[in-house]
Amino acid sequence: MLLIATLCLTLAACSDDSDYTAVLTNLKISPNTSELYVGITQQFTVSGVDQKGNTMSIDSADWSISDESIGSLDKITGLSVNLTAIAEGTVTLTAQTGDFKKSISLTVEAASNFVPDADAIVDSSLTSQDGNQYPTLGDALSDANGTANDWYTIYVKDGQYYEQNTIGEGSQYIRIIGQSTDNTVIYYNQSTEGQDMKKTGTLIINGSDVTVKNLTIENSYNTREDNDEHQAIALYVNGDRVAFKDINVIGRQDTLMDNCGYDWSSDDLLTKARHYYKNVYVEGTVDFIFGAGTAVFEDSEIHMVYRDNSTGYYTAPATAASMKGLVFNNCNFTADDGITAAYLGRNWHAYDSYTDVSTNTAILNSAIDAEVPADGWKQMSSSYPDFYESDLMVEYNNIGTGAVADPANPGKRKQLTDTQADEYATHVILGDWDYEAQVNASF
Repeated sequence: MLLIATLCLTLAACSDDSDYTAVLTNLKISPNTSELYVGITQQFTVSGVDQKGNTMSIDSADWSISDESIGSLDKITGLSVNLTAIAEGTVTLTAQTGDFKKSISLTVEAASNFVPDADAIVDSSLTSQDGNQYPTLGDALSDANGTANDWYTIYVKDGQYYEQNTIGEGSQYIRIIGQSTDNTVIYYNQSTEGQDMKKTGTLIINGSDVTVKNLTIENSYNTREDNDEHQAIALYVNGDRVAFKDINVIGRQDTLMDNCGYDWSSDDLLTKARHYYKNVYVEGTVDFIFGAGTAVFEDSEIHMVYRDNSTGYYTAPATAASMKGLVFNNCNFTADDGITAAYLGRNWHAYDSYTDVSTNTAILNSAIDAEVPADGWKQMSSSYPDFYESDLMVEYNNIGTGAVADPANPGKRKQLTDTQADEYATHVILGDWDYEAQVNASF
């Protein structure tokens, strides 16, 4: 027997009508978009409609799509859903609550037909600026002037862009969206050979409230050439409320520096910056996710590359002792053949003199498909405190060849309890920041 709930809401009448009790009679999906484009994500929201045609609230809805080869949904329950177009064709999107159901038909067209509603469009085929179209990302960033209520959106067409860019500390409310993750490539060749490490980044983000989606960021030193081993950052993140989705970050040593404005000269933590990574791919050899930031990686792949050395380190944290540091949830840790010692991390800058610096890193609900040594973690120097045996480098509920075989007897690899793992929930770590709304926003 099907139990049907009637949703009611008392509304004030309009014009000459007296008050009435609204009864749910239908659903409405917004926007009622009839066209999508391959590679583009669109958010849809469902609401109720009463007997007078007025909008009313509902508690939740279940979503479905008629053909998952044409489009994919990020979730199946909730008032909003993100649909990512995968292939050309026609697909039906449906929302249902109780006995009420609403469907809309969507047509997915080729990505080449997409004309974005962006403040700036970057096109590598251009040689000079033409209106709001720019030949480089740097040119577009120089005109960025977003506000909290009106973000500045830059759309980057597929292409190879050889450039180094910095989003300054005073810049905010900037959204950079590539046409496609693998074919929109921002790259630069710079290492620490004669250069300060933080200045080697292909993309340096010192500003807050920034989103980057659907592109590749690469430091081509030792990825497109065979050079001596030096630090070479692809992505340097230093602001607060910075979000990434569907991006590749490619490098070798020190690929991604997730920082929080730590001033090593004065031993001060300048900020406690929060960063969110969703469905990203990060590639490197040694210490290739490192820094002092507070960062959550979800649904991402962290891949270790073989380069003349069978030993590598996924992370090198130097985080604030009071923060959770680098947190990986539902991620895949993978490695090239030839890597026989893939350490989960080692403590960077864990000197006794830095009293507020710790090595906080957590890997939860993830697949570790690499040859990880029995101890899992390692000290960067024998002179450092033995942090890897403390509660600061931790694991929980992982699977794979590199995970702890028996969580009840983990050896030196600290395993969280269920209650402790709750403290590593994304919304707990990132606090009052609405990271999901930010990372899912489009044009």
